[in-house]
Amino acid sequence: MDSQAAYKARLDETYQPELIALAERFGPSVKIINTGGGCMAIEAALGNVPGTDHPLQLIVTTVDNGLAEDRDGILHWYACLYDVSEADDALADGHDVESLDTAYNLALSHLRDGVPASEDLCACLSAPSLD
Repeated sequence: MDSQAAYKARLDETYQPELIALAERFGPSVKIINTGGGCMAIEAALGNVPGTDHPLQLIVTTVDNGLAEDRDGILHWYACLYDVSEADDALADGHDVESLDTAYNLALSHLRDGVPASEDLCACLSAPSLD
């Protein structure tokens, strides 16, 4: 197994509870992906963007632009919704320091209510370094 596959396997193990919960809610498309630049995220297909035939994608991170390597490193749950056909900017987002469920439900609520994704850095990421 190469180092990238080993790293992904560790993340699959670390985030197994969330991967299972998301798969139960949204179907089997849930997986950990490399979003580029070595950043990893949880991805799920959620159907279509309301009012379009464009696929709706959920991307979840737990630190800045990626996933913490272990549970102790999780700073927050950040859920972003994207139009796969227009993938540049998030349509909506949700954030919670304790719960993935709260973060993605907030993102879905924001999408329904037309609240755009935040452009501000969340407070937990602007805190002094934890190391």
